[in-house]
Amino acid sequence: MQESKKLLPLGSLVYLKEGTVKMLIIGRSNLLNRFNKEKPALFDYSAVMYPMGYAGEDKVFFFNHEDIDEIEFEGYTDSENEQYLKNMKEYQEKNSDTFIREDVSQFLEENKLVE
Repeated sequence: MQESKKLLPLGSLVYLKEGTVKMLIIGRSNLLNRFNKEKPALFDYSAVMYPMGYAGEDKVFFFNHEDIDEIEFEGYTDSENEQYLKNMKEYQEKNSDTFIREDVSQFLEENKLVE
């Protein structure tokens, strides 16, 4: 996780770069197993298409903060969320050798999810 950014709260609505559909953030700091790789891939967010919502595990999308083009709505935050973000950042800093911060296009290509 880059130090200069602060992750958006759950429930935030965003447009991704070159995207035409709003994405509803449902998770943060997601670790995904990579095809034939030892370390899992870390993505900042998981999201579903809005307004459809969750439509199956193959309809959950993973991306990083830098993939966001526009924030349409910022979700709810409170002191619990702020503490969670602090704990998550500390964990990632202490355990940075146990995962790879992944680029979306590279992940898709390596895992044969795009041609």
